[in-house]
Amino acid sequence: MEQTTQPFKEAHFATFPLGICWNPILSSAPKDGIVMDIFAGSGTVAEAVELVNIYGKKPTGEQVKQSRSMKTRPLTPQGSRRWILVEINPKYCQIAQRRLDPYGSFPIN
Repeated sequence: MEQTTQPFKEAHFATFPLGICWNPILSSAPKDGIVMDIFAGSGTVAEAVELVNIYGKKPTGEQVKQSRSMKTRPLTPQGSRRWILVEINPKYCQIAQRRLDPYGSFPIN
């Protein structure tokens, strides 16, 4: 059984594992769909969407590590799902911005 929270190097008390996101994204959001997270926190859902777009499936742990460090990327993304994040705490918005920086330029306001 997967743990319900996951340590994250930045201070957010309830960061959940990426693994929770794979099935809902892959089963509910078409390749050109939108995923909305109304409690964005540290941006886990948006990172999961970006990873699913890159790999077209649930990525391996190694693929997640490589993507976070921008070492390898497929030339052609496997999807174009978009995401919308809603978060009222500016500190968490900054955390999410830094978490999503490796995946491209996403201004979070």
